[in-house]
Amino acid sequence: MKLNKRLLPHYQKFFKNTNYSLTKTLKVLLKSEHFFDESNFYSMIKSPYDYVFGIHKELDSFNFKIRNYKQEENGNFSAPDRLTNPETRKWYIGSIMKWPLNNQGMLIGDPPSVSGWPPFYQAPVYDLFWINSVTLLDKSSFAERIFKYGLHMGDDYTLLADKSDYLFTYQNNEDIDQLLNEMSERLLSRPISEQDKTRIISNSINGADKSHWTDLVRSFKAFDEENKGPIEKIFENICLKFLHLGNTIYFKMKRRDFLHNLAHVASVPMIYSSLGLTNLELQDLLYNSGSTKKLILIKLDGGNDGLNTLIPMSKLSELSNARPHVILPENKIINLGYKRFRTSPGV
Repeated sequence: MKLNKRLLPHYQKFFKNTNYSLTKTLKVLLKSEHFFDESNFYSMIKSPYDYVFGIHKELDSFNFKIRNYKQEENGNFSAPDRLTNPETRKWYIGSIMKWPLNNQGMLIGDPPSVSGWPPFYQAPVYDLFWINSVTLLDKSSFAERIFKYGLHMGDDYTLLADKSDYLFTYQNNEDIDQLLNEMSERLLSRPISEQDKTRIISNSINGADKSHWTDLVRSFKAFDEENKGPIEKIFENICLKFLHLGNTIYFKMKRRDFLHNLAHVASVPMIYSSLGLTNLELQDLLYNSGSTKKLILIKLDGGNDGLNTLIPMSKLSELSNARPHVILPENKIINLGYKRFRTSPGV
């Protein structure tokens, strides 16, 4: 929450008068009208910790069903004690969370410095540090993996979500329009555009009438198990579209402000959401444009300083002033044969 500067003296005085009591000051702050100011809604990008644990909590991963397809095919399935015992199950689920947290830049207990993670203190970017070309893709693929393929627990065992059970956690599950509205509020904390809603419905039920979804759900509720497969397939497709649309960005910000702040983060080559381009629109560009031209996205693993990879020579003096300890000296920059850009000898 960003506190209005004119309010700071008031809370500073209260903090001092209460003998520097954090408890009393926070109680006043959290009960104030300023804490519930709408300008603070959707104003932060979730940290990897909040995002990963939030997905697990939303899908109730602790109660996923234990599957072992090899044993099931041979007719000798037996669940191991480590996954049936609640205490050891917690440990195993917790241990596999380390991988996505590390990939998204926040391995708990291992911050980059004694100051912690830059998004919590580094002005002016703050939480925008969580977003770059690597972490954005990993957040999206993490949500897809856990919902579609479950949690791999070793020895061919998988904890798998029951998608129909998850569907019925939504109150308006029979009407697909109301279902999408409820999912928008619950998963994205904001409504999606009518255009995106139409695309999700059309792609999920393959152009069928909306009543087709209603009939499937009502039939399944009447114990028609044959409809469980089709329902779960359609609902999986809907959920994946939502997970891609959300893509971990939960903030209300003008696009111009977002791009301005993003400029401080030099290594963000493909934040298509900041350009107002949703995943569904991206798919249209890739597959449905009718053009032979294709948009190719290249994911590069590892650290990379974008402004030292392709150095804009017209901005060299400004970069030298702004980044004196980072920018390469001019005599070490490699000439590419172009006047506008040069590159690092390490490339």
